[in-house]
Amino acid sequence: MKRFASTLCFAHGCFLLALAACGGDEAVSGQPCPFFAPVEDAPSAEVCAVAVEVESDFWRAAGSSRQRHLSDEAAAEERPGRFVVTTSTGTPTLKAHWLSNAALERWAPQAAQTGTWPAAVRSHAQLHPGVETVVAFGEARLIDAGALGPVYAYRWVPEPGAPLAADQVACAVFEPSHDAVAASLPFTNVFFTPKAGQDTSECFLPALKVDLFRPEYELYNAGVSFGRVRLYNAQQFAQAEATFAFGWQDVLVLDEAPFDLTTVVSGVVTGTRQGQLSHVNIRSAARGTPNCFVRSPLARLAAWKDRLVRFACTDTGLEVREATPDEANAFWASFKKPPQDLPPYRAEPLPLVDLLALETTSPEQRAAAVSAYGAKGTNLATLNQRIAQEVTLPGFLVPISAYLEHVSRAAVSVRLASKTVKGTVATALPEVLADAEFKASAKRRNDVLTAFRRAIAQTPCSPALIEAVRAQILARGPAELMWRFRSSSNAEDILGFNGAGLYTSESGCLADEVDGDGQGPSRCDADKKREHTVCAALRTVWASVWNFRAFEERDFSGIPHERVGMGVLVNLRSKNERSNAVAFSGNPNNPADNRIFVDSQIGTLEVVAPEPGTWPESVRLTSAPQGTQIERVRRSSALPNGEVMSDAELTALVAAMQSVLAVFPRDAQASPGRSVIFDTEWKVLEDGRLIIKQIRPYLR
Repeated sequence: MKRFASTLCFAHGCFLLALAACGGDEAVSGQPCPFFAPVEDAPSAEVCAVAVEVESDFWRAAGSSRQRHLSDEAAAEERPGRFVVTTSTGTPTLKAHWLSNAALERWAPQAAQTGTWPAAVRSHAQLHPGVETVVAFGEARLIDAGALGPVYAYRWVPEPGAPLAADQVACAVFEPSHDAVAASLPFTNVFFTPKAGQDTSECFLPALKVDLFRPEYELYNAGVSFGRVRLYNAQQFAQAEATFAFGWQDVLVLDEAPFDLTTVVSGVVTGTRQGQLSHVNIRSAARGTPNCFVRSPLARLAAWKDRLVRFACTDTGLEVREATPDEANAFWASFKKPPQDLPPYRAEPLPLVDLLALETTSPEQRAAAVSAYGAKGTNLATLNQRIAQEVTLPGFLVPISAYLEHVSRAAVSVRLASKTVKGTVATALPEVLADAEFKASAKRRNDVLTAFRRAIAQTPCSPALIEAVRAQILARGPAELMWRFRSSSNAEDILGFNGAGLYTSESGCLADEVDGDGQGPSRCDADKKREHTVCAALRTVWASVWNFRAFEERDFSGIPHERVGMGVLVNLRSKNERSNAVAFSGNPNNPADNRIFVDSQIGTLEVVAPEPGTWPESVRLTSAPQGTQIERVRRSSALPNGEVMSDAELTALVAAMQSVLAVFPRDAQASPGRSVIFDTEWKVLEDGRLIIKQIRPYLR
């Protein structure tokens, strides 16, 4: 459902009049709010209202004088409709009307002439001189609210900087405002809905206690699974994750959407909203595990704590029922994926190579490049060689062979159940992977993997490699430029194993590497209080092969760990970008939906791994002959009243995406019943340029 609002000004300040059709039974039972395409040129945000309590019976006595019914002609039409009202002082102008889409075209012109809809606007202008602009926008749908019947509700929200807070607005404001609104609406049962702190008990107006601005349910990935329900608040979740208290046979019910998950689980329910393209959801989609948002999940699912259940997130809501051990065991037997092949890595020493110089002409050359330099770097090199350089960043690739040389020198000692294994990371790996306790114990796996990462981070880099990196950087600019070192393994960005968010990126500064003092701040970025050497950046990326979440996801997906090699993609770092975005060339959860899905955030705020309680702007884009169709699904938590990406930027993104899809080779083919779309990452730089930083195939 969409929110719509009017800004009304009084002598003591301006307030936002936010309205929404609201209902009780549908949302309370877990049914999702209906979502509609937004009105043209009108911003919108998803809203679901739940009528939970009638504050007084006043509406029955006095409300009827304020109610109008749809005309007989309109009543024959469907209830959903569109409207946009734009007005300046005393001059209302009707752009559309509240009738159904079918009735809109034939009825709206007459309504515009008679001025039926803007009655509320005109009344406010008369009651409160000085109103300069009043805008109402959105799309309404009446939902049955039980005994009350259909309900139409609105609320007051103070604008930033208003002299009075919402709870200071008096009945003298609420009452005439309600009269004007209710008199103009073609709906019965019009209610004021007080915000927290607003006391309307003495006001002469009908009121409902509702929550207009939070949905009850939101589906991210549909699916069915079995597991034991684990309920955690944020503090409990952190403790449970640190002690490996849950795993792939558990369903997590969390009061906050996590930054990420370190292990595979059977399903996820969160009490704060997620991004559709977040790492948590993309990996849920890749595994086929259910993932959804439910308001107040700890309270709603308390009765299921630690019980074995069949658990489903569906289009219509969350479904939970008790499961038998036989059902669960049958599901778990088919849950983990069978072993799958990886592109074999090339162990012989190879040179560093510019993105534009890598050989990518034929499918055979591209396959060889993945074996030598990893998939992420090969994909980006393949793309950069085929598109305008204005939308790319310069960069080069460090081969997988550099990682193999490093781990062959990384001394490690790890304790297993019956023995201690000493050697290097390379020589210890086979013995570790064969150990029964390592396979069975998440804590033991974490301890060993931590030792691997520490050994890699403490081993000096090859002087020859640092000199080669130095030459690549200086060929592109001064030593004081910051570069971004990113994973490019043969176990990510490949069809069938997306690997999003499993490995770690780091910034590196050549000037920090060669200054010899080891002291911060960074010579490439004074905002960074410590040095960011090239060697440290390389070691961080290499060590992330053995991140716990990477190991667990590979293990679940049947990826052979001993065949994983890590190349490094090095790109010039951008700073002070306006926004960053993830764009999928289709809906990752619905093969029939080929709109471009875009999640974005301002600056460098995380899109795919957001902080708990935050979420990105979500937009759906369709290229049409008459121009790009933009559907703004949800506003960013960082810009609740603004837009992360403008219409012009989104239109440019569609054009750029089409250019990318037209030239990027499709070497891998999907199996029957599956399709291949592309997962891309973009930035809008400080100067307004749109830059692509990553592309990878995604099997849906």
